Amino acid sequence: MSREINDEHERLLNKENLFDSNSSRLEWCEARWNRCFHLLFWWWINPILSIGSKQLLTLDDLDHLPFYDKSSHLLTRFQSYNWKNFSIIKILVKEFGREYFIAGLLHVPSLFLQISLPLLIRQIVHDVLNRDQSSFHIYFYAILLFICSFTSSICYRQADFHSLRIGMRIRHGFMSFIYKKSLEIKSITWQRMNLGYMINLIANDTQKLEDAFTYGHKIWEGLVGSLIIFIILSSIMEPIPILIGYSVIVLIVFIQLIIAYVLGKYRIKTSFYSDKRVNSLNEMISGCDVIKMNNWEELMEKQIIELREKELSYIRRSSYCRALSISLFCVSSSLLAFVTFSSAWLFDYSLNTIDTFIALAYFSFIRDTFMHYFSFTLEKIIEAKFAFNRISSFLRLIYEQDDKYFFTTVQSEEKGKITMKNASFSWDSNKICLFSLNVSIAEGSFVGIFGQVGSGKSSFLAAILGEMNLVEGEMNTNQSSFSYVSQSPWIFVDTLRNNILLNEIYDDQRYQEIIYACCLDVDFHLLGTRGDLTMIGEKGMNLSGGQKARVALARALYKKADIYLFDDPLAAVDRTVAKLIYERCFGSNGLLKTKTRLLVTHQLEFLQETNQIIYLFNGFQKEFNENFVNEDRNTQEEDSFIKTMLCKEIGSIDPSPIICDEKPTEIYSNWSLWNRLFTAPPCGLSGFCLFILLFLFSEILFDGTNYWIGQTLRQINREEIHPISFFYKYSILTISLLGTNLLSINLFFHIFLNGTHCFHNRMIKGLLCTSMEFYESNPIGRNLSRVSKDQQIIDEFLPRSFIFGLSTLSTLFGSFVMITLTNPYMIILFLILIPIFIYFAHLFRITNRQLKQLESLTRAPFYSLYSSSLNGLIPIRVFQVEEHFVRLFTQFLDVNIKTQLNIESAGQWCYLRLEFLASLILFGTALFIIYFHKQFESSMITFTLVYAMIAAYRPQRSIRRLVETDLFQTSAERIDEYGQLLNEEDYGGKQQLVQTLFTWPEQGKIQFDRFSFRYRSSVEPVLKNIHVEINPREKIGIIGRTGAGKSSLFKSLFRFPNRSYIEGEIRIDDVDISRITLDQLRSNLSIIPQQSILFSGTLRYNLDPFNQHSDEECWTVLEDVQLKEFVKKYSAGLQMMINERGENLSFGQCQLICIARAILRKTKILLIDEGTANVDYETDQIIQNVIATKFSDRTVLIIAHRL
Repeated sequence: MSREINDEHERLLNKENLFDSNSSRLEWCEARWNRCFHLLFWWWINPILSIGSKQLLTLDDLDHLPFYDKSSHLLTRFQSYNWKNFSIIKILVKEFGREYFIAGLLHVPSLFLQISLPLLIRQIVHDVLNRDQSSFHIYFYAILLFICSFTSSICYRQADFHSLRIGMRIRHGFMSFIYKKSLEIKSITWQRMNLGYMINLIANDTQKLEDAFTYGHKIWEGLVGSLIIFIILSSIMEPIPILIGYSVIVLIVFIQLIIAYVLGKYRIKTSFYSDKRVNSLNEMISGCDVIKMNNWEELMEKQIIELREKELSYIRRSSYCRALSISLFCVSSSLLAFVTFSSAWLFDYSLNTIDTFIALAYFSFIRDTFMHYFSFTLEKIIEAKFAFNRISSFLRLIYEQDDKYFFTTVQSEEKGKITMKNASFSWDSNKICLFSLNVSIAEGSFVGIFGQVGSGKSSFLAAILGEMNLVEGEMNTNQSSFSYVSQSPWIFVDTLRNNILLNEIYDDQRYQEIIYACCLDVDFHLLGTRGDLTMIGEKGMNLSGGQKARVALARALYKKADIYLFDDPLAAVDRTVAKLIYERCFGSNGLLKTKTRLLVTHQLEFLQETNQIIYLFNGFQKEFNENFVNEDRNTQEEDSFIKTMLCKEIGSIDPSPIICDEKPTEIYSNWSLWNRLFTAPPCGLSGFCLFILLFLFSEILFDGTNYWIGQTLRQINREEIHPISFFYKYSILTISLLGTNLLSINLFFHIFLNGTHCFHNRMIKGLLCTSMEFYESNPIGRNLSRVSKDQQIIDEFLPRSFIFGLSTLSTLFGSFVMITLTNPYMIILFLILIPIFIYFAHLFRITNRQLKQLESLTRAPFYSLYSSSLNGLIPIRVFQVEEHFVRLFTQFLDVNIKTQLNIESAGQWCYLRLEFLASLILFGTALFIIYFHKQFESSMITFTLVYAMIAAYRPQRSIRRLVETDLFQTSAERIDEYGQLLNEEDYGGKQQLVQTLFTWPEQGKIQFDRFSFRYRSSVEPVLKNIHVEINPREKIGIIGRTGAGKSSLFKSLFRFPNRSYIEGEIRIDDVDISRITLDQLRSNLSIIPQQSILFSGTLRYNLDPFNQHSDEECWTVLEDVQLKEFVKKYSAGLQMMINERGENLSFGQCQLICIARAILRKTKILLIDEGTANVDYETDQIIQNVIATKFSDRTVLIIAHRL
């Protein structure tokens, strides 16, 4: 297999023309050498910029993705290696080393051409001052100055783009590879992970790898450039002062290494708390209905903000380290000049103004290349190393699980047969869950699996599927294929039909038979013309619990398999539907009558036709009295009553698309957003003003010091000033510059992080307080993208980009001011070229902002798919659709990559044109100086040309950083949008609130007065004209067909529907619930929900999150629900850890914990939505007795399929 993959890999790499010019303009340009000018001058991106300047861009307007940048191709390249035996670095070097080396070579001509510019300026100045030189000779150097400057820009743009492109390929290759490997995560391995960790792995860690490879060449480029400059400066000045001056570089590099090491430590801590925060947010978003029903918004907000503050504390520490690093970068040229020139004075070496300013030009070059990129790139490399470790740990877990598991001991062709001999299974190596099982299941037999809550029924099915560790004994499934229905149905965002087919070929006759067998035909009929093509929301938001169960069942039936495993699929439907499904699917005349089928159920009447019953008790296989099954547990009168009460009419499903499109951000910057970022408490406006003053003073010191040096050196040469006075003043200026710069940048990070923290907290508040309609129409992936990737951008990337952009912009304006002060006539050239600069920057900004919006919009789909896939790992593997989901993921990812590649290409287009204009400024300045040289002193000629050269590259760098900042601002806008979500609390609406007694409700009386409601304005009411009065302490049963609106009745009591979708009133103790606050209403209701959702944390936290009850009370309620003995088995007791979604407990145990929690909440009204659907009859009877005794003084509404 490996050989075949390698052959395919080589075939793909060696194939030359896979696309024509209609597919990708970039690829079309790269296909032939005679199209090189399209690449060099970025003409191929012109159509996109033209469209973007006239109208809003769409995905169809963008250039298509070249084949070698597609994630599917990158995945093939990654899969061609044995990751178990090679380190990630070795594989990347082998796979991308050659490409990366070629990209590095492109930096060489750019480096040498940039270094030559100060020498050309020096030559021009000498020739201008030397009256014997011909004008032609001087003008030739000026033209050569322009050619070298612009050619350097062309080479640098290509080198920069190629490095970036390789970094993108590495990132997207890893994203695809991690996703594919994620689908292999066994249940036992998943217990050592969480969704927050996985989201950060694919969103943030892969980004670190891209950044490291994008900027990796800057390290050697800066080192080589600094070495060449040392040689040049040593030849035009004395080498000893230069050598002493370079000691500053060594010192700064040493400090930067220490900073990078500290940042690496902080990165580990930051990622740890970021994982926990994102995981808590995922739990909050996934369990939003439970949080709202229990009125836990304040608790969840406090918990997430506590994690955020821990995360932020390390982000702040990292930012202060970055502030020191940035300050050293900003003043490095000044420090280098100070030490060099002071050393020359100490050693009594003469300094002329020409060579001094040439040295300043080279020191500026060292600052802008080596000092800037060294600290930045070093940090990226340290972060990439940490990311490598995290990815390696993830892959190691995947390969370790493959090494551990061993199942099939005998090869056989008896498909459909299962045998176990003394087989014991565990979820971890320390604790066995299933003990010494001896099972022989014949082909085509019908096997019932029965047992009490927590006895190991679901684990038994998981063991058959290979999700558990076989500790001892043997198991043989004879290489049979499986189909599977989990206890919690897995529904993903797509049409009903695709949820059922799951990439199987559509066979209309078979499909219709299965729809009928699962009693879905009536549901589909109610959908109207769209039928089964109706879009389903995430996790089946617009389906009832019974409908979700039947869709999952239909999916399992549609797959042709040898063995069918069903984990209590009939618990979520009413008795009549359950009997119909049993007869049509599992019974002697059902669709699966010839197939091996294992049915886990607590409804013993469905075990009467089984060939075999496996009875499990605490993980052991026990003898089962089959006469117990034949007992008539439900009288004929009850069955008759149910049939009479349950009409065939059921509620409708919303046929309109439930997922709304993501709102695009504004094309122009939101200045109010910047205002809120910079004036957030506690610093406020005064802190921001102080930062501006310090920053401006720092820039004045920087430019003023350089100007003062030229004037002072001229006076020293004329002996008008004593050198020691020069040294003292220079020292004061340099120290002042360093202090103010360090203080201003530290203050900036402090102020900015205050703002991002406020944005984060407002976002959490908005998510917690908005309505359920928001969660139904926005996929989890979209929300997770904002709380993870967007939050990281505004915490780390946005402030760093902003301060660099502000620094380069201030230096640019400082350069313009200094040039015009020394040469006022230069303002004419600036007035001509600056509008052109602004035009290109404006054109690029408008288009690039639209591209960034498209990038943000295309990011959510693959996050949603990733999140959904992690929730459905077992079904995806059982149905063998891994390749299908990998293909979907790569398709979504390719769309996002396309936007990223267009963003970067548009950036290179703009930067090249800005650098061309900058070269014109340098050329124009040189011509002006040559022509009017008699009007200037030699020092001012050199000063003007050097500042023109420095300023020539400032516009591109400042605009690049500021546009990058503007793009990052879209993440702040997206987070701010969630901070302004509409609050579901309307404080009584137009009717206003009413005052109630503190003891309300005292009785628990409930009245529905002609109550109707619909979920959306486009659908029929789900509840119609309900008029009923429930007296205090009554126990009311609510029955109905699946989808009839039973759970919707409870949602109405909790006021989930929007007020505009409601008619009539609901009153509790004669108080209209729409005229009291949601907090007051929900804190006085208790519910045992249909989906038992637990949160990661201790058992005690899940029972009593507000810590309002004693340990004794908690133990008492655990005893009431038959869980006390189970919990006592764990040494931690009430402090035993519950995994995310309660995955280390059985479904029934989760339900029992929810019941125990409801007992602790002493409210007058209790709502039970199928609270005992997943427990056995014996436990059910005990729970019913508990309800009868513990809730005797409460009004209880019970939705049940068991009467």
